[in-house]
Amino acid sequence: MAGADAAIGERLVSETDCATCHMTGDGTTAPLFDGLGSVAGERRPPLSAQQYLYEAILLPAAHLVDGYANAMPNDYGERFSPADLGHMIAYLLTLTAGNEAS
Repeated sequence: MAGADAAIGERLVSETDCATCHMTGDGTTAPLFDGLGSVAGERRPPLSAQQYLYEAILLPAAHLVDGYANAMPNDYGERFSPADLGHMIAYLLTLTAGNEAS
């Protein structure tokens, strides 16, 4: 997360498969990102919001949000650099109530 830039993360998220299911979808395939930054720290105690998002991206089957199947790709650790993951997490943390993805 050192040096992570939410603006770079926003670009990465919108250019990848993430946007297809989590931002432009209707919420039936995957949970939408709206408000994610507000709840990420509560999803898998004792993980912090950053730790939860890191795990959710790299190991999506480790914790599934109720009502959703494991449909997320499992190769993001190979597709994204650690810096890119940090940028993406920084962006996802900005998506708090009242500050949703556009």
